[in-house]
Amino acid sequence: MKNLNRRDVRPDLLKLNLKRGSLLCFSGRFLSSNVYLMIMDNGAVAIDCGMSWTANRVLDYLNKNRLRLEYLFITHSHFDHVMGMNRFKERMQTRVVAHTRSKRGDVKVMDGDIINALDNQLSFLVTYTGIHKADHIWYYEKNNRLLFIGDHLPTQIELKTLRERHGAKPEIILPGHGKPARLPNRIF
Repeated sequence: MKNLNRRDVRPDLLKLNLKRGSLLCFSGRFLSSNVYLMIMDNGAVAIDCGMSWTANRVLDYLNKNRLRLEYLFITHSHFDHVMGMNRFKERMQTRVVAHTRSKRGDVKVMDGDIINALDNQLSFLVTYTGIHKADHIWYYEKNNRLLFIGDHLPTQIELKTLRERHGAKPEIILPGHGKPARLPNRIF
């Protein structure tokens, strides 16, 4: 993740400064997926919730910093991405966003839907992949040009299609496992 203006808060917590606000990556450990937390003012949204121990770390951070969690976006319903979901729902009374094919979620989305969050400071485009899991989706946050990909790494053709269909030009890919990465400009 070169040149991302990052600051490591802890070895398992990565912080990226955004145009406005910040993005935290709570690294998944012991089978858990990463959990991403986008923070603006006193509000936040999370992408995936990981296993219970990762969810607990995120919830502790939210409570310690007195942040309200507006949405929890689920990329797909594999256990390592959703086991902590009930903890978020019980403790934060948050709305869970998931694809219509998922058995989970309060807010059901389909390909091309847009979810605006935190007083329209964030705008997420939903892209259905159906690859890896039947309910797998990507979330493209257009104001910061971030693509949350869950467990399906996009090909150059998929990125080109995303740009042609939706005008999306992600700069940073945020995977369900591993570290975020900046996309080279030559892809577009």
